[in-house]
Amino acid sequence: MTALNASLIKTEAQKLGDQIVLVGTDDRDMTKVAKDARGQYVYSYGEIPADAYPRVQPSGIAWGTKSVGTIQVDAVFVANVNWIAAHEKDYDAILRGFSNAKPEIKKLVQPQ
Repeated sequence: MTALNASLIKTEAQKLGDQIVLVGTDDRDMTKVAKDARGQYVYSYGEIPADAYPRVQPSGIAWGTKSVGTIQVDAVFVANVNWIAAHEKDYDAILRGFSNAKPEIKKLVQPQ
C-alpha cells in the first residue's frame, strides 16, 4: 500500500516496468464492509489516473496508459491513549505538523 505519487512507485518501480505492472481491483464489496470506531467506512473505491506511472500501468487502447481501479484508504494516525496522556505537548505538536503539512500533501497527491 502506498500513497498516490509516492516516490517508490514514481521513481523506483518505473525502472522495473518490463517486470511489473499495476493490477486493478474490482472488489468493491470491501468499501461496504469495514468500518472504523466512529462508524465510518475504512475503504473507498478510486482510480490511479492514467499516466500516473507510465512504465508500470497497463497500456491504453491506442496510446499511453489507462487508469487502474483500486481500493483506497485515508491516512490514519494511531496513538496509544496512555502515551497521549503522558506526552500531551508532543501529541499536539505532531497533530499540528500533520495539519500544516496537509496542503502540501494534497498538492502532491492531486497535482494540478
